[in-house]
Amino acid sequence: MKMLSIKGNLFYLLFLLSSIIVFTANVQQCSAQPTGSVNLILFCVPDNIDCRTVQNEFFTEIKEDYGDQISILSIDNSERQGSLLFLKILIQYHVPFGKQLPFVVIGQRNFSGLSEISSELPKIIKQGLENGGINWPEVDGIKELITNLRNSSNSSTNHRFINNSSGFIKSQLDFFTYQFQKDIIGNQYALWVLLGLIGCTIFSGFLFLQGKNQTTSHGLILFSTVFLFLGVIVAEHLANIQSLFNDRKLTFSGDSFLTLSVLLLITLGFTWTLFALIRKSNSFNSYWFKWIPTLLIMTCLLCAGYLFSSGILQAEAACGAIGDCNAVQQSRYANLFGIFPVSLLGILGTLGITVSWFLYHFCELKIKNYFGLAFYSFSSFGTLFFIYLTFLEPFVIGATCFWCLTSAIAMGTLMLISTPIGITAWKNIR
Repeated sequence: MKMLSIKGNLFYLLFLLSSIIVFTANVQQCSAQPTGSVNLILFCVPDNIDCRTVQNEFFTEIKEDYGDQISILSIDNSERQGSLLFLKILIQYHVPFGKQLPFVVIGQRNFSGLSEISSELPKIIKQGLENGGINWPEVDGIKELITNLRNSSNSSTNHRFINNSSGFIKSQLDFFTYQFQKDIIGNQYALWVLLGLIGCTIFSGFLFLQGKNQTTSHGLILFSTVFLFLGVIVAEHLANIQSLFNDRKLTFSGDSFLTLSVLLLITLGFTWTLFALIRKSNSFNSYWFKWIPTLLIMTCLLCAGYLFSSGILQAEAACGAIGDCNAVQQSRYANLFGIFPVSLLGILGTLGITVSWFLYHFCELKIKNYFGLAFYSFSSFGTLFFIYLTFLEPFVIGATCFWCLTSAIAMGTLMLISTPIGITAWKNIR
């Protein structure tokens, strides 16, 4: 009995000692946790890659690490209110003008550029939390803006608080929505064209995988008719016919002549395709399949050539009453790798389509099948590239080019028309 009593007391003492050690460790750990909160301001513009990296990656991770201990106010420097606040901070903090965005203000310190922010800011945040926190910068207008944002769930600006619950996907969706709302009417047309291009690609790919080109001509003509009808609407907005009649007098210019030419080509293509759909004649459809690409190729060449020439001459592009072709032309997406104009790529691609189409129909050699497959490949690649460009315009650039949309519709229709050719050519090559 005495031995059991000793063992029981020993177990009790060990349990008590371990409890004291665990409690002491928890107390020390709690006391070591940073206290207070850190508040900072981030100045950005929506279309800056470094800004988006800081917002969607760097600060999202910071919020996941510190949670509610840190508050990050992101201010859109492209808006008037944001640019005025940025100017006040530059003056108050004696910061040289021309500082690189993104720009962060925390306490009495500021950091500029992605590299400086990512390397220096984490240390400042940690020190601030250990020292009891960092208040919002004392700048006129900041407190009012913070109050308005916290009290209003639907803000009309792009100023917002960054939090870890939004994450990368929601931040990107917010950015896409904001860019789309810059020109809702013009960007809606881009969205319809984008959906049409995706539909054309899926339909063409399905037919190619099925490998049946004899029974699909009517479906292709129907799809082409609908898509070209959208093209007529887009080209009419591009031509802006009402603006040609000023004071009941017809006024012409070089730009208006080109836009009317594009409208005429698309309208002829739509009318011819509609007749082919209605007549349901195999001979007429064969004639349509052979010659309708000429109208579409001319449309693509006119659009790409006009945009390339206006870019080289640094002249304003005519864009009708809706859209902003010049915003698209001046964006960084107008050039591949910053040096190669996308419009020039469009010209070269369309020339490739022209050569392959011509040689397929008028070359009697056995290699004509390779040209037929090249015709389908060029038009398919062009359509996929237009899907990429047409997505960028409303959701990333925030502006729509109706020259681009018209050319995209012509290219998508070319892919549909070249699908039976590609199927036949692929079967013969195999």
